Amino acid sequence: MTIAGRFQEALVAAEEPGLGGAELLPVRLAVAAARMLEVDGAGISLVDSAGRRVPLGASSADAATAERLQFTTGEGPCTTAQETREPVFAVEEDLVRRWPVFADLLLGGTPFRAVVALALLPALAGDGAMDLFFTR
Repeated sequence: MTIAGRFQEALVAAEEPGLGGAELLPVRLAVAAARMLEVDGAGISLVDSAGRRVPLGASSADAATAERLQFTTGEGPCTTAQETREPVFAVEEDLVRRWPVFADLLLGGTPFRAVVALALLPALAGDGAMDLFFTR
């Protein structure tokens, strides 16, 4: 099966009670991405035309917290990936060294200990990124 086919299956499986409606599509996409890629969490965000970072959806409450922390602190792998348009790979030591405020909150408030942030292709609404979170 192709990657697109696997993602389609994961997206259909993400249509759980309470996740219906167009407004929750980013949440369903994050849930499907986390399931298909077998990661511990996923989050999707955009930078709008005014330069504001907007978290759109996350695969779990912990992933939503991790995603929001980057916007609260103004730093983190997602921010760096969106700015550089390059993938960012960070284990716990990298998080602490590169984004100390974000790392302190992430490590203290979520089970996540590593992040992969991937820039998404520019969209009409702005630049985006997807974060993949790992507990180990």
